[in-house]
Amino acid sequence: DDWYWMHAALVNGEKRKDEDAATSMSSSSVLAITNDEMRDHHFQMSAQGSFLRWKERHQVYFDFGAWNRDLRRRDVLLTYPKSYSRRIQRVDCCIDVDGGGGEAIVIPL
Repeated sequence: DDWYWMHAALVNGEKRKDEDAATSMSSSSVLAITNDEMRDHHFQMSAQGSFLRWKERHQVYFDFGAWNRDLRRRDVLLTYPKSYSRRIQRVDCCIDVDGGGGEAIVIPL
């Protein structure tokens, strides 16, 4: 069943042809609610790095809060992915000393 939901999430999370890059993330993004790290599956994939980046951006972890006696239930606590990447990035943004275009390396802390 893991392969089924992973495939469904990846296919349904693709950018639609009628969307531009600015709106595609918010309107067609799929989140997978699971605590499964999927280690045994990503080793079997041909594009391991791509899947790990996808998982970093789309996996929501869950937990259960303390027992609420009045409501006679536990709350579900969701931990959403960060809105920023935790990976080192190269950005074309700067003007170097010669007046031409330059690039910067951004390292998250």
